[in-house]
Amino acid sequence: KTLTGYRAQAETLGKVFATMRLGDVTQAHVYTYLKKRGNVAGNRERDLLRAVYTFAANIGYKGDNPAKGMLVRNTEKPRQRYVTDEEMAALVLSAQPRFGLLIRFLYLTGMRISDAIALPLTAAGDDGIRWEEGKTQKPRWVEWSDELRTVWKAAAGNRIGAQALFLGRLGPYTRDGAEATGARVRKRAGVANVTFHDMRRKAGSDLPLERSNELLAH
Repeated sequence: KTLTGYRAQAETLGKVFATMRLGDVTQAHVYTYLKKRGNVAGNRERDLLRAVYTFAANIGYKGDNPAKGMLVRNTEKPRQRYVTDEEMAALVLSAQPRFGLLIRFLYLTGMRISDAIALPLTAAGDDGIRWEEGKTQKPRWVEWSDELRTVWKAAAGNRIGAQALFLGRLGPYTRDGAEATGARVRKRAGVANVTFHDMRRKAGSDLPLERSNELLAH
């Protein structure tokens, strides 16, 4: 997902900066770009431009990084979308059974979608589910609850080994495939503006703070 975002940001940056020499770009240029963009996308693009110059320095560029040290950013508001119990029920009921299990699993574990669709059957142990976070490479563990066991058994069926827990119609879900299926489910359910990460947010929001921090590793 990060790489997909970088490619889109690079294309937008390229329309302005691609014909300029590294040493000709000034902080004033970057500031003007940021202000004219005026949105969160502009912040992300500025961050990528800074990373480009950092990479250039690592391979020998001796000039300044015009995107470094800027204290100005376009205003960003933290996402506050909360998925209600009714909305979650509508999503599960509007999904094919396999995908409905995935939605419930995300809520019960607070797991990121990329980790959930990559989770092998071997992640299940006597005391819970163990995995390594793709984002942080940190080991994680979540304890079994009755509902989580039920979801796991339904998703796994009689399969054993290192296969992925969640299988779509054509095999393990890809990130793009899961996103596309999720969009269709949201449309059928009439639930707008919901992301997979919102299920993680709901998982944390529905628990006491200490338990929430533990589940989400915050």
